[in-house]
Amino acid sequence: MVNATLPHLTLHQTPSPNINTSLYDTMQKYLTLISTDQLIQVLLQCDRHNQVVDKWLLAIVFEYFQRSKLLHYQFTREKFFIALYLAIEFEEDEDRKVKDVLLDYMLHHDNIWTSKRQFIKKKDKYWKKLGFRCMVTRQRLEQIIAIDPYHSVWQRVRKESLAGANRSFTCKLDPPSFYKFQWSMQPTQQQQQQQQQQQQPPPRTL
Repeated sequence: MVNATLPHLTLHQTPSPNINTSLYDTMQKYLTLISTDQLIQVLLQCDRHNQVVDKWLLAIVFEYFQRSKLLHYQFTREKFFIALYLAIEFEEDEDRKVKDVLLDYMLHHDNIWTSKRQFIKKKDKYWKKLGFRCMVTRQRLEQIIAIDPYHSVWQRVRKESLAGANRSFTCKLDPPSFYKFQWSMQPTQQQQQQQQQQQQPPPRTL
């Protein structure tokens, strides 16, 4: 559990007339995951230069959720980090070690992962679910952002000096301790109940 006040991510409740309502609702579910999950929020806070998570990678994660046909109740932190790792693996320069920074963050702060091997196994399983298709066009990403274009996550723009083509910098996160975060690796009873509910499909209506 993180004992800190994190920046509130604005949610917009009125879709554009040109946006499919179902797609807009799906985007709101995705943005709610980002804005309410503590580990995701802390990651965004510690990544103040948007080296690990910028707006394009967040849009790619949403596209992966769509391609893998995840239902809303399946939008979880675990799926988010797996999809983000895949996006980084396919989009970022290997020399920047971005995916290693992300993996190190997850293994240190999320007790759902017991080892790198376990994570890679789940990542490969999800990649297979995507049909091994991880490339996303710039046009598609712009369409995704346009679903709710004024949300604050789309303001995560990486400086050109930190772009993938520039290998002169080292990708790193600020330590959570820099922001006086206090971690509890064991989930509370309420968190355990929430995790169990997320894993359960919604009740079927007759």
